[in-house]
Amino acid sequence: MASLTVNYILYNATGRQGATHPSVLPTITKTLSADDDYLIEILPTLEFEGKELSFGFLAACGTAYGSLLSFQPSPQNIPVGDKDIQVAVIYLPQESEAQTVFTNAFNLDQADFSESDFIQQSTDTSKNVSVNESGVVSSESDEKLLALNIIDGIPFSIWKSFPGEATSGNREYAINKSQNGHLIAFYGGND
Repeated sequence: MASLTVNYILYNATGRQGATHPSVLPTITKTLSADDDYLIEILPTLEFEGKELSFGFLAACGTAYGSLLSFQPSPQNIPVGDKDIQVAVIYLPQESEAQTVFTNAFNLDQADFSESDFIQQSTDTSKNVSVNESGVVSSESDEKLLALNIIDGIPFSIWKSFPGEATSGNREYAINKSQNGHLIAFYGGND
């Protein structure tokens, strides 16, 4: 038997401090038998407190196959094994500040955002501490960020920009002038 917990979380566009809102839909808690599968319905958009939110990603840890990460707004099958499973379904606000990119790191081995510093270097190294603390990067000009290779003892996996289709396994990420939205560095998930 294993317990499965699913939280539907709003990622706020305010930087790293208070970056997530408690579950925006009721939390799901189930007890399942090993070798079961659990199908999670994903809504591509939902409304919360009068704002439209877009699906960002689903991350799960403790599944029968280890950690899962999906950027597809479609039903997701979660394979159950003998470990407890944590699932985070992350939604993002559709609007964001012009010429601002909000950054954060997500630990795939815990299915949760990390509070640890993860930017090794930005184009203007004098901003490194500020970027790590606030998670806010101005895109008034082009900017390059370099993620740490290891955070909390876990290897870097990929960068993902929201909105955006592509992911990058390169630790360096180029933010273009006037880009806005969210940039998340994913760590772990290699189990």
